[in-house]
Amino acid sequence: MNTGLAINTAHVDIEGGWGGSSRSLFELIKRLDRCRIAPIVIHREAGPLQDWYKSIGIPTYHVPEIASLVPRENHVLKNIIARIPQLMRINSAARKIADITLERETDLIHLNYEGLFLLARRLQALTHLPMIGHWRTQVGRNLWGRWLAKSFNDSTQRIFFISPNERHRFIELIARKQPVRTPLACWANESAEVMWNIARNSLPRQPLRNPPDIVFLGNISESKGVLRIPYIARALSARGVSGRFSIYGQTRSGGRLQERISKLANDLAVADRLDLCGHITTIDQILSRAAVLIRPSCDSDPWGRDVIEATSAGVPVVATGTYNGVIEHDLNGLLVHPYSDEEFAAAIAAILTNGERWERFSKAGQHIGRQKFGGDIQVRQFTGAVEEVARRKDEAL
Repeated sequence: MNTGLAINTAHVDIEGGWGGSSRSLFELIKRLDRCRIAPIVIHREAGPLQDWYKSIGIPTYHVPEIASLVPRENHVLKNIIARIPQLMRINSAARKIADITLERETDLIHLNYEGLFLLARRLQALTHLPMIGHWRTQVGRNLWGRWLAKSFNDSTQRIFFISPNERHRFIELIARKQPVRTPLACWANESAEVMWNIARNSLPRQPLRNPPDIVFLGNISESKGVLRIPYIARALSARGVSGRFSIYGQTRSGGRLQERISKLANDLAVADRLDLCGHITTIDQILSRAAVLIRPSCDSDPWGRDVIEATSAGVPVVATGTYNGVIEHDLNGLLVHPYSDEEFAAAIAAILTNGERWERFSKAGQHIGRQKFGGDIQVRQFTGAVEEVARRKDEAL
């Protein structure tokens, strides 16, 4: 890094704009001061990401060989075996990325997902560049999870966690095994190294639809609780409360899960209250007129990007779990724990049938969004980390 010049950073993305980690990276990068950080983005999937960055003048490079792996709590071996064809291309991906970073005179690599830990090892050997990383998921508490945590920790000079929950899981996996490769002072502070995702700029609130739009945003997967939605719709209908469930997102396993949702909706006689809307890019428009966002996750994790964006846009949220770092129960939404279809539907009804509560939740969410997820804090955190790591690199030369 030359004093007075911007630090050249390369950001590795896996989703191409189709998922929350891509959007989170974009919301961060577009706010960076280009006089201090000059980014490029290297991505696995082709998609809307390319147009996003083109519109703000940031170069992108498509490297489809990029592979990722995150061991979950269950079906770990099955998950790893399914990824073997992708994982065999890691060396090819690393060489392509190394060539790009050499051409762009890159000073630092940012891995936008902990599942890139194997790629990080190869990049470390090929480029000798410092790396920082994002940790975005609840990695399984098992041998494979500890392997990932140790490897990611060894490869990076700084790690950012999207909530205290991911930070806690990481420490669970690694702290007893080896020193954590970030300043010890950071680990003494519960909030240190946590960098919340940034919510996109929301549109002005629009009149609610009739019947009101109850929105799900996210990957169509069993862990996200999408198979619960037809049952919730039936329980809400039994209460005599109107509302149309709109499910936005794409499935990671073909169309079978969507077929199961449709069949369930037909079997439960709620097909007329439920729409599978597919992937969309106009989420801000959807949220501007949504009545409630639901996150009936089987993992009881009410802190995802969908929740952050919804509450920031003034949409009350109903979610499973007890963690109140994003949704504070009875302030900007309602938390349901333990889960039942009836309790979840009752929480939705409690918001839709009480105009005063809806307004109170909406205003509180917008206030929390401006304070916590507006981007100023995140830009300072990230810029500070990049400059610190780049300075250490220069001092070591």
